[in-house]
Amino acid sequence: MPITRRINLQTQYGLDYTQTATKVKDKYAPGADQTALPNAWRYAQSIGMTSDNFRELRLFTAFHWDATWTWEAPTNVGKFLNTFNYIIVPEGSYVSNATAIVPRAGMEGASSFVYAGQGGDQGMVATEIKMDDVWLQGSTTSTERRLFDTPNSSGAGGNFAYNESMSITNIRFIGPNKKGDGITRIGLFLSWMGECTYMNQVRSDYFQHGFVARGGVPLTVGTISAFWNEIGGFSMFGSALATFNIQTLSGDGNKRLFNAVPGYGGEGGGRGHIGLIKYEDGTTGGAPLGNGCAMYLEGQYCISVGCISYANQAGALPQGMVIVKPVLTDGSPQNSFVNVLAAIGQGYSVALKNLVTGSEWLTPSYGGFSINHAGGTDVAGTAGTVYKGGSTGGGTTPPVEPPTTGAYPRTGWKCTAYATASEPNADPKNAIDSMMGWHWTNGEPQKNTRTQWFQVEVPSPIKIGKLTLATRNDRTTDYPLGLFAQTSNDGVNWTTTPVTISGTSNMTVTVTAAPTAKFIRLAPSVASQHWWSIEQLNIFPS
Repeated sequence: MPITRRINLQTQYGLDYTQTATKVKDKYAPGADQTALPNAWRYAQSIGMTSDNFRELRLFTAFHWDATWTWEAPTNVGKFLNTFNYIIVPEGSYVSNATAIVPRAGMEGASSFVYAGQGGDQGMVATEIKMDDVWLQGSTTSTERRLFDTPNSSGAGGNFAYNESMSITNIRFIGPNKKGDGITRIGLFLSWMGECTYMNQVRSDYFQHGFVARGGVPLTVGTISAFWNEIGGFSMFGSALATFNIQTLSGDGNKRLFNAVPGYGGEGGGRGHIGLIKYEDGTTGGAPLGNGCAMYLEGQYCISVGCISYANQAGALPQGMVIVKPVLTDGSPQNSFVNVLAAIGQGYSVALKNLVTGSEWLTPSYGGFSINHAGGTDVAGTAGTVYKGGSTGGGTTPPVEPPTTGAYPRTGWKCTAYATASEPNADPKNAIDSMMGWHWTNGEPQKNTRTQWFQVEVPSPIKIGKLTLATRNDRTTDYPLGLFAQTSNDGVNWTTTPVTISGTSNMTVTVTAAPTAKFIRLAPSVASQHWWSIEQLNIFPS
């Protein structure tokens, strides 16, 4: 009978959902553990682990070690993984307290969905591996921990091979959500992934980096998710010459959902394509905020993206959709290139920012747009509601003509008010920042005295044909029943201008004479028991 290299940890080792945190010592007597798990014990010895620490291993870790090194030549164990085993991890939630190596053929779980436990709403259809906070591998001064590593990732002793024909599917990795202790925790480390490799339906949460890739010739990914990782959801380190393709990358609350940076002795960057990036921040109640970006690109890169959906709310402070730094570590400028075919979202204003020149391309509205940027010339090609913001150098982008029907770009605008409520996120500037959930509110009932004013100043006089005022979804009664309007070109001498209003929580204010002015000031003219609030304000020429 031929030897099968597909190893099921349930049928061949007895692992099941009841052994979430079981240790080797809980199942085996001293000495019997080494006999029952000879490959795991051989590997433990190769990395300098004592017999006492071997007995402290979580059962999942020991079983996985043993299955990974089964049929490997004894002299290779701990040095070079050559045999092509494939591991099947059963449904359940398991703790691991040392790095497990993905076997060369790969591994699979039941599902990457959140494990609900025996009898839970989802039954036992998911496989979760959790990183223990007590780590048994490496010295006490080690600054990096990997929940899962790929074979021969260090290349130690000249042992180097691309990880070809490997697949990793249907599994979720969970970190301990620890920050600030100087330790970099990684869910899955993908090193030198080669031809015909594939990762799909894998999720990695609560690490410093959910996924780390070093190199790719090529690395191919289906749909993966990364939630609430402190630095990177999917981070490519030292991968300037790597090739990759990702179908869907999604996640909430990461500082950088896609993160291409220098590291492990290589320059940052990469060459590849991502079909869809879906980034959200502040959309899950109680979850940590990432205050980050959908993409951070540094070094030498040439990357295309089909679509980015980028949404921020509930107090999130986004850096911008795409942040680029097209230079090598020695400061050498690169003609790196990124293209986003389609993008849309809310709660942000920076579509792309170049950290080298300070240039920004802004998108203040909720409309869709596209953008591509060449690092060497600092020129961006855009379509939709994107326009050039500030710059401290570099190239130029042709100026955008004032709109004839759409809203004016809000760059350089200043908002002030007679008063502001003391509640969080209630500053006047919030009315023009595109941040969903942030607004200005006055903090008291509306009066008919025309003194509760809100003012907008623009950099140079514009034709004011109408304004739109929108309230937050939870403050839909905070709109004025009537408005008194004034315009000015110097902020001192004011002219009253007639207006008509229509709508309530999404109100249109039509300025009858459509004056040209640098300032406009609005104030309630009818008393109301409700406060006055503005989440978003736009001005149109007509």
